[in-house]
Amino acid sequence: MDARIKVLRNEKNLKVGKTRNKGLEIATGDYIHFLDSDDYLDITAYQTIVNTISEIGQVDIIHFLHNIIEASQLVCKATYKADNISNKIINIYNTPDAALNWNIAPWGKIIKKDFLINNQIFFKDYPYTEDVEPSVKALVTASSIYFIDDILYSYRINIPTSLMSKRTKYPDYDIKCWYLSYEFCKNISKKARQNLYAEQLRMLADSLYTSYSKKYIDYKNLKKLVCELDNRVLKYDFTEYNWYTYYKEIIKYPEFIFLIKVHLRSQIKKYIPKLHKLIIKNKNRLPNS
Repeated sequence: MDARIKVLRNEKNLKVGKTRNKGLEIATGDYIHFLDSDDYLDITAYQTIVNTISEIGQVDIIHFLHNIIEASQLVCKATYKADNISNKIINIYNTPDAALNWNIAPWGKIIKKDFLINNQIFFKDYPYTEDVEPSVKALVTASSIYFIDDILYSYRINIPTSLMSKRTKYPDYDIKCWYLSYEFCKNISKKARQNLYAEQLRMLADSLYTSYSKKYIDYKNLKKLVCELDNRVLKYDFTEYNWYTYYKEIIKYPEFIFLIKVHLRSQIKKYIPKLHKLIIKNKNRLPNS
């Protein structure tokens, strides 16, 4: 084995969060990458990143794109949703669209070790969704982020042994992480916050929809979770233009339609009349409660 490679074995299962923190503690390199065990990298990934750093100098974070793979077949290729972020050094304060294109998963970026340590960015000791809070904190703390257009990672989905397959059994962790990450977003611009929430809400809707459809949670408790989310976070950031712009795309997802039916429909009717009309047009796609 290459002498630069260190193998860390836990005496007991510490879950992914604590294990990543231990890896960060013993790592000696300048940059950290958290590779999930069931995914894989392009063979030139790290060389591409090294070449980028040689060209632009050291930055806090280098963010890259990925493929989505199911049963060894390419499902889709990720792209950035904005064209003003690639191949330049930015942050969320001078470029709010950075939030719209931010991959919450830690595997979608490499991060400078000193940046993580100095800003106390560590993973939570949760069985699932342990990466949401540190990822959002990294985004709002970083002074220099470089988005590259290269697809360097392959993310595999629908693997029975994956932690992601069990995540929807515990929807309360998704909600909890949303609350915690929201605390870090109070000082960023409203546009940046909305950009981040738009994608986060779609992911959350997907998780809650799956939890309910697989009977991991009943409708009463689902509604309670969504009402808490709405009252504590969403109602503070509704504006006509931004939410309509993003939700007219998100509304294509049946999971989001479901979340709207659970509780958000009244809020949207009040704050975003145009989007409410879209919902009415799609009412035949609303699942029965």
